[in-house]
Amino acid sequence: MSFHSPILFRNIGFYSSKKICFSGLSTALHYGQRIALVGPNGCGKSSLIKILLGIQEASEGNLSVAKNVVFGYVEQNSTPTNISGAQIFHKRLTEALSLNPNLLCLDEPTNHLD
Repeated sequence: MSFHSPILFRNIGFYSSKKICFSGLSTALHYGQRIALVGPNGCGKSSLIKILLGIQEASEGNLSVAKNVVFGYVEQNSTPTNISGAQIFHKRLTEALSLNPNLLCLDEPTNHLD
């Protein structure tokens, strides 16, 4: 598989102890696509990103990712500090871009911009 192989989601589902966040997700992400996950809080957007990154296990289904995909990831900022949310975001974005990723995942990138 090369990087240009699509990332394949096959019947991916994620369940928390309290609810089904999503199930039966099947799709392909192709090289060069730009996508956005939109939905209410708690619907599983961050969990889906973490499943893609291999940080979290899906409750069901499987995922195919080429071995040479380099992920850059900027997680949600939820830690209060003495610097602004925008500064934290820019620092984390710089760190992610320094990896020279060929797939960049931004979890709520505009949440703390000022």
